[in-house]
Amino acid sequence: MLSLMSPALALGFPQPANVPGVQMTRWTVDQPVGTACFSRSVDHLAFGLSDGTLRLVPLRRFAARMMSAAALHHRSITAIRRDCADDRFVCAGADGRVAFINGDGFGAEIADYGDGSTLCIDVHPAVGRAVAHRTKVEIFDSRGNRLSSWTDHPEPITDLSFSPDGRHLAVAYEGGTTVWSGLGKDATRRDLAVHGVCHSLAWSPDSEHVAASVGHSARCWRAADGHKVIMHGGDRSPKELAWTSDSRYLAGGGNSAVLCWPMRRRTGYEPGWPRALGVAADCPVTRISCHPNHPLVAAGYDDGCVLLADISGGREIVLRHADGESIDALQWSPDGDYLATGTAGGVAAVFDFTAFTRQQGH
Repeated sequence: MLSLMSPALALGFPQPANVPGVQMTRWTVDQPVGTACFSRSVDHLAFGLSDGTLRLVPLRRFAARMMSAAALHHRSITAIRRDCADDRFVCAGADGRVAFINGDGFGAEIADYGDGSTLCIDVHPAVGRAVAHRTKVEIFDSRGNRLSSWTDHPEPITDLSFSPDGRHLAVAYEGGTTVWSGLGKDATRRDLAVHGVCHSLAWSPDSEHVAASVGHSARCWRAADGHKVIMHGGDRSPKELAWTSDSRYLAGGGNSAVLCWPMRRRTGYEPGWPRALGVAADCPVTRISCHPNHPLVAAGYDDGCVLLADISGGREIVLRHADGESIDALQWSPDGDYLATGTAGGVAAVFDFTAFTRQQGH
């Protein structure tokens, strides 16, 4: 492994946010922030920038948070995922490269598919890393050894996602989604056809259903038999989908509100129109992220607003006021103590909910 880290670039100091008990730390990075990710151990937070650098922030070490840069890609970072190891990340870039890096800035290349390649990646700690390039999907173990390779998907592949239990891998493309089961030499496939382009895959936490955005609606399939249901209710294509931790709601962004479809364990869908939260006139929701432990959804808007909504009770709290810069990155930490945001205007931030959680008794 090589050290890719440069000296500390910025120092952030926690300040009170709009919600009592919540602290916010922000950094100006002078580049659009397109993605954010926490390590499995929640020791580090990574932001992916449009210039190909990865900004790393240690969360546990100091009250004031230093941000350092790692020169990981030659073009914009398009995706970051938590790696198999506790304090490591896997990144894909518009330069066609996939690489990993740990919290101390040491990393190495996993694969190079050529400049300009569109890549999709996902990681499961018990299985390994999945990379999609054009029609091919490859699975690598934590050491970078290739375990499986499948080449007969329609082009282009738009997304891929492991089920939480690691038994399935869903691959989205124009015309449908393929669910691979087994993931070894004896892997089986189920092709789920639709009219249109599938993207924004999301597995339910119980691994029973996988959802995808298609046109102005969302599709949800049961993994066991491929039974499909269609969820309507939006005037725009859901840009992002996410499930609540109890698998009872599927949330979708992209419209001028967060649409929450109620789900049933047996059928996968409870008939009726979705519940609309965080309604904002003529301002689409650009990013959503569901809390890992509670029925809460964070939503980022095209005008820079960040809102936290309670799906069960309907209460809404503004965490970040609009400033005209679109929220392009939004993610909860695995333990639910932190929420990371990034904007098109080059502002990265993290909200610390640890004190707030203690106050609420969660």
